[in-house]
This record gives sequence, structure tokens and C-alpha cells, in this order.
Amino acid sequence: MEVLIPHISRWFLDKQEHFAVSAQVDTRIGGWFKAELLVLFDRLKASQVLENFEQEAKVISRRDGKEKRVDFRLQVQG
Repeated sequence: MEVLIPHISRWFLDKQEHFAVSAQVDTRIGGWFKAELLVLFDRLKASQVLENFEQEAKVISRRDGKEKRVDFRLQVQG
């Protein structure tokens, strides 16, 4: 997972203004943030940094055994 941190950091470093303006006007940016991650993950998959990623993936909770959805499931180096 550590291999992703530099990529994510660089990706959003250029977008600091987006976060600052959003905080000033108190708006929700969750949809924009997810879209940015989709583009980034797609590029990382194309460059073979990510083996695969899945959006809105179903997972089984270790805590209660129930099926849940996560925003993204990433496959990194096996």
C-alpha cells in the first residue's frame, strides 16, 4: 500500500486550491474526490502500479460477517 502514497500525494498536491475553496464555501466535494481517485487509479492501473481496482466493491465485514460496500478495493502487488 505504501507504493500508492506518493502517487496520491502528487495527484492532489496540484489541487490544493479545490480543497481550500470548498472549505471556505462549506460545500461537499465527495463526488469530485471519488472522480479524481477513479482517474488516478485508472492511470495507475495502466502504468501497472495497481494490478486492479474495483469501485463500489462488496466485502464481508470481519467484525460482524455482514456484506458491506467499500468505495474502492485496490489490488497492489498481489
